[in-house]
Amino acid sequence: MEGEKGEIIVQESATECDLGVTVDGQLTFTDHITTVTKKANRVLYTIKRSMTYLDKHTLLLLYKALVRPLIEYADAVWNPIWKKDRDCLERIQRRATKTVTSLKHMQYEDRLKELNLPTLSFRRLRGDMIQAYKFTHDEYKTAHNVVCMDARPRFTRGHSYKMLVRRTRLNIRKNFFGNRIVGPWNSLTQSVVEAPTLNCFKSRLDKCWNDHPLRWDYKNEGSMTTM
Repeated sequence: MEGEKGEIIVQESATECDLGVTVDGQLTFTDHITTVTKKANRVLYTIKRSMTYLDKHTLLLLYKALVRPLIEYADAVWNPIWKKDRDCLERIQRRATKTVTSLKHMQYEDRLKELNLPTLSFRRLRGDMIQAYKFTHDEYKTAHNVVCMDARPRFTRGHSYKMLVRRTRLNIRKNFFGNRIVGPWNSLTQSVVEAPTLNCFKSRLDKCWNDHPLRWDYKNEGSMTTM
């Protein structure tokens, strides 16, 4: 916006959308999560109205192709810090699994196991590890300190890609990507982090985390920092 003398006046804004992510002044990303939830629910409702009968195979195809990508887009940036936001996102998947008639009366955890569909919290944690692997193995052309990562191969315990634990004063800062990944990443084994390729890393990580407590129970928040 230009003023009377041609100077540019910067207007104050509570939120701003950049590359599809709504950023608020407190960096809680609650507004973004609300927007994403509405979009995903609309798509899910359209699927339910368009399909007379949904079996497990069809639901998984439609959900993974049309709904889950909306929920997970750029989640390394806006990973929810508040429990209410995590619950809001998980309710979308809970509602989706109920559309299968044969699973409707089962508990949510049992429906996930039947569909082999991990919780969204587990998916976000797994996605963080994939991004961490890319940074530590120089698949991104960005300096490590840009994302507050600091590998310390001199550590004698654990694997050779361990990261430095940094102190944080605020919970919001603690939830930033470069801080929240340190615990889970450092807990991985050497064979996982030294995988020669990204696909190999994903395979080894899935095998290592096959019994991860967050896989079927998204309320198991204590397992988000360590395994």
